[in-house]
Amino acid sequence: DYRPITQLDPAKPGEIILIYATGLGSVIQGPDGLSRVQAPTRVEIGGIAIAPNFAGLAPHHQGLYQINARIPQAVKAGPH
Repeated sequence: DYRPITQLDPAKPGEIILIYATGLGSVIQGPDGLSRVQAPTRVEIGGIAIAPNFAGLAPHHQGLYQINARIPQAVKAGPH
């Protein structure tokens, strides 16, 4: 729902979070029109490595990348 993640409203296991970044390198355009990064992308949350659902250019933003990743069920509560 695009709400900020805060201490009072943390992300929970099973939720998809959006991470914004720069410098993820070359992209390739998919059939859906989204530009995805070519290099393998990995996210680690609470020591658990996960493959993101999406890693590519953020729609409607010049030079900004977006990574969508689901919080694993095994992640313990707390700051990560």
